Amino acid sequence: MIHDCQALPARGSIGTLTDAFLELAKSHVYVPGLSALSSTGLPESPDLTMVGSLIQSALARLHQLDPLGGEILWEEWVELFRRVLDETSIPIEEGRHQGVQVLDAMTARGMTVRALFLVGMNEKVFPRYVREDPFLRDRQRALLESTLGYKIDQKLAGHEEELLLFELLSRSATHRLYLSYQRADETGRIMAPSSCIAMAMRDPRFIGKPEEQIPRRLSQQISTQPFIQDLLPAGELIIGCLLQGHDARPVFDAAGRDRLLFEQGCATLNIIERESPELGPFDGMIGAQATALPAVTIRSFSPTSLERYATCPFQYFAEKMLRLEPIRRLQHDHLPPVIIGTLVHASLRLSYERLVSLQWPDHALTDALLRSTAQEAVIETFANHAAGQGTGHALLWMLACERVTELVISAVSLDQAEYLATGFRPVAFETAAQGVVALGSDSECEFLNIHGTLDRVDYRVEPPALRIVDYKFKQGSEISAVDRNLTLSAVRGFRLQPPLYAHMTLPSLPAATDVQFLFLAPAWAQQISRSTFDAGLWTGHTGDMIRQTLKTLIQGIASGEFFILPDGYCDYCEFSSACRRDDAMAWWRSYRSPQARVIRNLRKQKVNDE
Repeated sequence: MIHDCQALPARGSIGTLTDAFLELAKSHVYVPGLSALSSTGLPESPDLTMVGSLIQSALARLHQLDPLGGEILWEEWVELFRRVLDETSIPIEEGRHQGVQVLDAMTARGMTVRALFLVGMNEKVFPRYVREDPFLRDRQRALLESTLGYKIDQKLAGHEEELLLFELLSRSATHRLYLSYQRADETGRIMAPSSCIAMAMRDPRFIGKPEEQIPRRLSQQISTQPFIQDLLPAGELIIGCLLQGHDARPVFDAAGRDRLLFEQGCATLNIIERESPELGPFDGMIGAQATALPAVTIRSFSPTSLERYATCPFQYFAEKMLRLEPIRRLQHDHLPPVIIGTLVHASLRLSYERLVSLQWPDHALTDALLRSTAQEAVIETFANHAAGQGTGHALLWMLACERVTELVISAVSLDQAEYLATGFRPVAFETAAQGVVALGSDSECEFLNIHGTLDRVDYRVEPPALRIVDYKFKQGSEISAVDRNLTLSAVRGFRLQPPLYAHMTLPSLPAATDVQFLFLAPAWAQQISRSTFDAGLWTGHTGDMIRQTLKTLIQGIASGEFFILPDGYCDYCEFSSACRRDDAMAWWRSYRSPQARVIRNLRKQKVNDE
């Protein structure tokens, strides 16, 4: 046999290697229907004859691949032969039988089977949950049937129907009856077993056996029933070896799985699940890739992007660096606050532009003209939005239009009174602006380039002063502490628009003296409110604290530190599904790491009144 094996060709076509293997098998292996050797007088087994015919058919299938041409090695031919044999099966029993059937309870009732498995034997599942109709009780149903002859099934009769169904199912099993129920659901809540189980245990027709608890974890299943390892698929067998601490690499090789991918995955998993407070490459520290990012010295930042980094560095990375977008956006049955805020901004801009063209506020306009101008601007803004994105529910759309109209009219009236008191009048709307903030020579970036779009610019002639106004639409019930104290919020990095807007310059206009947030909040006691940031704070200790906050944020961006920073805002973050905040070790490292502590310390700063 060794001599014949050495005589085999080293490589060849599929047909050549198949013929060579067939000749070798016929010469040295006795299989009825395949081998040329004699049976030495022993009766031929029908099973062996079937095996021989199936091997012949498998080799014939390999011959069908010969027209493809090309030469292969014996290793490749063996792999092809093994695949063909894997697709070949031999029935265990000779006779025909019904085998195993999966049926629902109604279909299986009344059938005769050797063994019956009933799954889902939990209360409110089997028997099902039965209750009366609250609008037509069973006694009224019985009365209608007895007096009018109109048959309406009674709801509580479902209990007897369920008992009858269980009786029919239990009597259909001639040898064994298995009743299975869940101890808990997927959330861990305990589930009650069905009352039919206790009935079956008391039935003299059955010989009850002790209850068997099937563990949910694969490792516990293998420990309680080691023999199931021979029946596990390749994937679960590999998982079982890993859970038991065994070397799974031989199983990978035997199953034909990617061993290199497994080893790389194990190494990655060890890094992710390490018990160390230091952030790593899978925690948002991009490390060496940071050199590929644009240098912060030549980049221009918007105040909103820096606020995003101060809130959560990973959120900044996902939105500003990776430009990720949600796979699917939720369909709201109402107008989201973002859309209403956009409509408010556009309505205010159009209203003020038309009012300024009428020499407002220098010349007082009648209340009717102010209202009609604002209402026309809102209607036009809503119509333009509806033409491109639709309206949604008509009633909600009309209510939103009326609410925005009232807000715009209230804002215009308040600005009219503000002009009479302070002399500030609007001069520009939706204006793009740029600026430079000096951070100091001790920073990696001595100067920070900034840009933004100013909602409105107000100017006062005497004494000369410039005020930047930013609109904020709010749907809460009251103003938050972050919006009430803009100075403290700027130092902590929550509201960087006011201090950075104060550093932006506009052509032919002086530097801003203050930045004002104009809140339009229909649910507040005072629907139109203001919060002001004094630009003169830049020259004092507060300005130094704001510079230090900006240095910290810029240094984190320059170093490529985009770790997660879980907090309450994660519940409505668009990128929460992409971060690993639900991973216990990742959350622990993000909480304990020095980098995260630096950002958290910014939120604890306090300022003194200057």
